[in-house]
Amino acid sequence: LTQARRDTPRNNGEDTQKPSVLHLLRLADQRRRLFLLASITVPIVMLFGLNRVMLVDAGLDLQQIGWIAGTLSPIGSLAATGLAIMLMRHLGPQVSLGVFVVVCLVATGLVIAGFQLDGRADLAMAGAIAATAASSGFYVVICAAVLGWANTAQPATDYAALYGISRLCALIVLMIAAQAIPHVGWPVFYLVSALLLLAAVFPLVRSGFKESPLP
Repeated sequence: LTQARRDTPRNNGEDTQKPSVLHLLRLADQRRRLFLLASITVPIVMLFGLNRVMLVDAGLDLQQIGWIAGTLSPIGSLAATGLAIMLMRHLGPQVSLGVFVVVCLVATGLVIAGFQLDGRADLAMAGAIAATAASSGFYVVICAAVLGWANTAQPATDYAALYGISRLCALIVLMIAAQAIPHVGWPVFYLVSALLLLAAVFPLVRSGFKESPLP
């Protein structure tokens, strides 16, 4: 076996090139996809990333928030994940994105109503659950697209880079945006997040959104 390895002719380096994130960034198509992915990941993370803090400000106690975070939200996310798979199989990723955009808009409206109407923290609670569920549905559709986009010579590296960099950008923006909440309030924060989502989803669909690899 050792002798066979020695006798095996080496290639010209085509198959021995180490995977590199810089290789992805040098490709115009992948840079464009990374930008589109980051653009839509930012508002998705904004819509669910601070829900627990929002519920505290809405007047819910820790026991209620624990019930939402530990039981209701996971159930909603599981249902949204199954819905996303079904929608992609029968209607495609574009329609799937549209459905979850509508859910996010409804969630935004519920959160705003919960803060604008006295004693209606239950609306903010429903909005938080809906936003978390919609984010789960979004990620099913988006990650399916990323699997298609990462069908390259270095699929694992490209998938990790596309997903990881876009997620990192979203977390950085969330940390910065959170500093404005005490000044503008939760209704404005959620409204801006929903508008950013609308602004991001149309370029993503127009870009030739790759069909889901699901059977």
